[in-house]
Amino acid sequence: MKESNRLVDSPCCLVNPDGVPSVHVQKLIQMVDTNYKISKKIMEINRKHRMIQNLARMNETPSYQPLIEKIINQLFENALMQDGVVYDPTSMAPRLNELLEELTKATLGEGKRIII
Repeated sequence: MKESNRLVDSPCCLVNPDGVPSVHVQKLIQMVDTNYKISKKIMEINRKHRMIQNLARMNETPSYQPLIEKIINQLFENALMQDGVVYDPTSMAPRLNELLEELTKATLGEGKRIII
């Protein structure tokens, strides 16, 4: 993971290491060579994005760790999806539902109040 110098509106994205073909080219190679593994990406984060700043502040409170982990996993899978790769869509929907439930409970005052 590294800080991004180019992201403006997004909290994060995935980039290929230098010299590695795009994910689309790698998928074509994988069609021909089933043993070919798509290379690992580098996650770039936008430290100026409000969500990343909120996560940094939430990280100071140990009781928020489970929620932070869900959010980070979702950000990673969002970045994969934007890159055209979805490895496990069956885990994404339940995690999104859990995050939405946390949000609605907090909004109604029934769950943890997350004040940032």
